[in-house]
Amino acid sequence: MVMKAVVMYRGALAQYFITQENEGIFNAHLARYDGKVDHLPPYKLTLIRGARKWTGNAEDTSLIQGIGNVIEKKLNDFNPLFPPSQKHKE
Repeated sequence: MVMKAVVMYRGALAQYFITQENEGIFNAHLARYDGKVDHLPPYKLTLIRGARKWTGNAEDTSLIQGIGNVIEKKLNDFNPLFPPSQKHKE
């Protein structure tokens, strides 16, 4: 499954395509950046889900956290904690 994440980077939108490598390990590839060419975000990122935060191979921790938050939201939307069949019926 390929996910798309759009995050702010230095005041401009950056779009990444994300794939899952292993449990808790994701690869993100820059698809588009609307900012200045001399401020390009990293082209390829590896993100690792830790116990309390995301880490990765970029110095910009806010970029890593932003993409990580999008991943978590998309995974939770795709695989909710309580699927519709298990919700309490009134």
